[in-house]
Parts: sequence; structure tokens; C-alpha cells
Amino acid sequence: MTSRTKLILLLPVASLLAACSEPKAPGASLVDVAQAAARQTDRVSVEELAGWIIEGRQDFEIVDVRSATDFDSGHIGEARNVPVAAIVSDETLASLPTDRKIVVYSNGSENGAKAATLLRVAGLDAHVVSGGYNAWHARILNPEISAAELDGESLQ
Repeated sequence: MTSRTKLILLLPVASLLAACSEPKAPGASLVDVAQAAARQTDRVSVEELAGWIIEGRQDFEIVDVRSATDFDSGHIGEARNVPVAAIVSDETLASLPTDRKIVVYSNGSENGAKAATLLRVAGLDAHVVSGGYNAWHARILNPEISAAELDGESLQ
């Protein structure tokens, strides 16, 4: 078989494959996401998040990926509730900002990290709250305050 014949036979196959392939998503590559996770640049500590809220920063949106029941029993600041199973639905993705960070949390870090990873692959600047709501509750809402720091006054 000549080179010309091979080319003639392969051209329709290549055209067909090109037409059938999905367009490349605008999101981050899996390598980029993995490197951010390894460097831990995709994380926000609860102390850092508390500082952002106190400062009144407007460059982020908080998303709680826990169940509606957990969300109703307590959540961080002005968080919106989007269960992790719905995080990459077309409706959710369309409603999330593309010009600000998305700070995601669950009870611990696991589901929040999954949601943040999915959002990063979808092209959004997503970060996970290290320790999630459990860390927020323990270190921000109910910190251990020593008797010396209380200066003789009761917390109540």
C-alpha cells in the first residue's frame, strides 16, 4: 500500500474522530489540580477565613457542601448550601462567580476537598477550608481560652 493510499484511508477516520471528540473543558488540568493539592495552595485555614470575614473582604464566596440538615444546624457566615452531589450541575456552575474565590467546606476536609477539586477542574478558583465546619466550630466559635486570658472574668 502506498503512502498516498494510506493517507486517503486515514483522512476520513481522522476527520470522524475529530468531529466526535468532546471540546476541551476550560478548566484546570488534572496536573494543575494535583500540584496545587501537593503544595497545599488550594487550602484556607479557619483562622484565615475568619480574618477575611472580619475584614469584610468581597473577593470570595463560601459554599457549604454538607446536607441541608447540617447546614440548618449551623454554618459559616454567609455561606450558601449546595450539597456535594449537586456541586457540578449546570445550574450550580452557572450560579457560581468566576471572578472571585470559592471557599468550600464540609464537616471535615474530605467532601470539601472533593468539591473544590471538581470546581477547579471546571475552571473555578476553588479552595477548601482545612478541617471544615468541625475546625470552625472548635477553633473559631468555641476556642479554648485559658484562665489567664480571661483575666478573672467569666465567659458567660
